[in-house]
Formats: sequence, structure tokens, C-alpha cells
Amino acid sequence: MRATIIFVAFVILGSMRSMSQTPSSLPAFEVASVRPAGSDGPVGIFNFRNGRVEAKGLALNIVIAEAYMVQPSQVAGGPDWLARDEYDIIGIPSTATATSQSPLVSLGPKTPLTATQREMLQSLLKERFSLKVHIEKRTQIAYVMSRNNKPLLLSVAKDRSANHWFGGIEGGAIIHSNGISGKNITMSELATRLARYLSLPVVDATSLNDSYDFNYLNQDGEESDRTESIKTSLDRIGISVTRQRIPIDVVVVDKVERPSQN
Repeated sequence: MRATIIFVAFVILGSMRSMSQTPSSLPAFEVASVRPAGSDGPVGIFNFRNGRVEAKGLALNIVIAEAYMVQPSQVAGGPDWLARDEYDIIGIPSTATATSQSPLVSLGPKTPLTATQREMLQSLLKERFSLKVHIEKRTQIAYVMSRNNKPLLLSVAKDRSANHWFGGIEGGAIIHSNGISGKNITMSELATRLARYLSLPVVDATSLNDSYDFNYLNQDGEESDRTESIKTSLDRIGISVTRQRIPIDVVVVDKVERPSQN
């Protein structure tokens, strides 16, 4: 059985500069491989110290979301197989690209992709899947993170080199409704992680611009439902999460084709 370990970092708001570039102006991986997903192993986007990027066991809509810095629910259009067929994708940059991009040399498997890596992933999708997209604003239901009037129980990250992590109080994914924990995580990254649990896009409107550590253990008698427990935990540490109807960026797939194996 495939182990599910998703380390994908999506951002709703932020620089969308790479979307305006033409395919020929985007940087590209020197070596790329696209194959149907294997039957076992971890699942997710993995980042390596030489700038190598691997998307393991993922449907293409998730890879598109990663490449264009949005959440999967912000990818629209395309055929049914876009969210069904799973692929193993590997991209390896040239040595010159890896060494010239200083952020690449300090990466680890769980860290978010750099802007250059996202652009190279876009190039790969355009070349191997004939992907064409456009970006438009659509008004839809989303969660918005904002500061409330409670004390902010976050501390500036002690270890800036630590993996950017959010999950359960015991470590790992949030399975039980007994609290939340985060290490060296920004609010935009937290919004990304929350979207996985809340099943809607999440927008960061906290104006908190650092990386943080936090830990909150739910007290007896608080919500047993996981979604409500997460929202309650965040409220207790000073962050409200509310449903709102707001305009957000959506990546609309205009054209995509299944790739040939290599």
C-alpha cells in the first residue's frame, strides 16, 4: 500500500510573475522524466539539494497547482483524467543552474520549491503535457485566516533551517482532535497545509510575515470534530479562520495532453 506523505507547498496569494512569461523565456530542467506512477512509495513533491524536483504518485492537477503557486482547488477545466491519472515526474536542472541559484543548495525533501524550480516545472508541463493555461479571478467560498483579539501564541522560529512543518500535537498528520503544532512555518505555508484539512482554499490575511513555531493542546470538552478542532486551536493561539466568499486566482486549463513515456 502506498504511503501517503504529502509535502506540497501551495500559496493562494503571492508573486505570479512566472505565469506571464512565455515558454521560451522560462528556465527548464536539463533532464526530465515522466512515467505512470508506481504502486508503492511516498507520495508528494520532493525537493533535493542539487535542485532536483520529484513529483511522486500525483495527479496532474496537483502538479499544476504546485507549478503555478495555487492550491489544487484553484485548478479548473481540463479532462477528467487530470485529477485521476497519477504520475511520477522527475526534473533535474543543469549543474550551472543549481550552483547559480543559491537557494537551491540548502534545500531538503520537505522544503517548498523556489520560484526558479516552479518555472522549470511549468516548462516541463508545457513540453511534456502540451499544457496551456490562463489565470482568471473567480469569486468562491474560501477560508480566510486573520488575527483575532486573543494573545498571539506564536514564537519566531528557533531554527530557521528546520523543515517547514504543520501537523498534529504528536507529530505527523492531524488525525486526532487534540491540538496542532507548527515549526518554522510561515502563515502562507500554514494556509496551504490547512487547505488539505479544510477542503477549501485558505487565504492568509494575518499580516504576519515571519516563520513561527507553535504548539497548542486542546483541553477536555473542546470539539471532537477534526475540522472544528483545528479552527478552535487556531483561534486559541490568536488566529481566526472564517468562511467567506471572495475573489481568488484560478488556473484554468485550456489544453493538456497525456504524455508519451520516456
